[in-house]
Amino acid sequence: MRKINFVYFGVVNAPNGAATFFRTLFKHRAHFEESGNCETEFYAQNMSVLNKAKDTPVSVSRSKKLRLLLQQYAFLYFVFSLLGLYVFCLRHALKVVKKIPIESGDSDSVYFFNDIFSAYYFLKKKGKRGRIVLVLHNDGEATKMLLGQFPKLTGTWVEKYINKSFLWMLSQCDDVVLLSQMSKDRFLFLYKSYLSQQRLHVIYNAADLISNLQQVSCVTSRKEMTGVSIGSISYRKGFDLLVNAVKSVKEVRSDFHIQFKCIGNIQNQDIVNNNAVDNIQFLGSLSHAEIVEYLLTADFFILCSRDEGMPISIIEAMQCHLPIFATNVGAIPEMFSSGVEGIIFEPTLANLIDVLNGITDGDYDLEQMGNAAFVKYQNCYSIEKMLDCYKKLLVHES
Repeated sequence: MRKINFVYFGVVNAPNGAATFFRTLFKHRAHFEESGNCETEFYAQNMSVLNKAKDTPVSVSRSKKLRLLLQQYAFLYFVFSLLGLYVFCLRHALKVVKKIPIESGDSDSVYFFNDIFSAYYFLKKKGKRGRIVLVLHNDGEATKMLLGQFPKLTGTWVEKYINKSFLWMLSQCDDVVLLSQMSKDRFLFLYKSYLSQQRLHVIYNAADLISNLQQVSCVTSRKEMTGVSIGSISYRKGFDLLVNAVKSVKEVRSDFHIQFKCIGNIQNQDIVNNNAVDNIQFLGSLSHAEIVEYLLTADFFILCSRDEGMPISIIEAMQCHLPIFATNVGAIPEMFSSGVEGIIFEPTLANLIDVLNGITDGDYDLEQMGNAAFVKYQNCYSIEKMLDCYKKLLVHES
């Protein structure tokens, strides 16, 4: 019996795209098993969470304050960046890889890796076996997001070693999945000598239709509008831009009353500390059910990222009939059309201020854009479409 293995080094209930993707595949594993003589196995840090009926946010341990402190210092100092790389990435990848059993006669097995570290350690520790598929949840530049999290590693021997290790690992892969045509083009530009174009596949992310979804009437009063933003509270996600833009608009307009609900784990505490306006509320990590509740009562979704892969949070917002205001980075320009399902803007303070002024002035038909966003979801981002693409990949021979 053919075995399909899905591997992710992270926390499965984390509020990020890779974890959401992993949870979605786990939920729909029968889609693969019923299609042929195969079985699925899933490996991650805390797989027990997926077997619980209750939807829970990321657990808060006693060491949370230490981890947050390490994240702050890792952003500023090389030694702490190196320590953070081990604490947050390498050690977890090693632990997850150790869970994967090696069986004789597993040459027909398929291994889907959702991060570069677990793929690297698997190949190093257990050798090339079966079919290796790497799913990259970024813009096609493998280490860009990592260096954004640990900027002090940029230009050092550590970055060179990571790049060298990635290129070796890439030479061992049979297929690579990218989340957009843009990320595929970027990947080919950087790594075309290591992997042929025939072994690259573009598969758009998708999200389950939210259970018991009911469209909630949008709040039409300009004094009561609410925007929701989902992502790690970090410079990469542009939450500092949102804080500064709201502050700037409030300084010149007395009629600016939009409330922003920001959902995600805090990576850069100084963004929260510098929030001097009462319009922005940082809610931390929430369960999926709680996130849905905020989306259903919002008027629009906003994402100010400086760097992205293909944000699943946008797809989830589309399901809730929300217009999308997002930056011109990553796969976002492929996800929706500016002026139709929402507005695409450059990740600068001036452009974000213009967007906030436009929302306040009623320059955008939020209801019409939101309805168009829902249609876009139905046509392009259903879970069935994504699963069918992965099933086709399984029968594709490199």
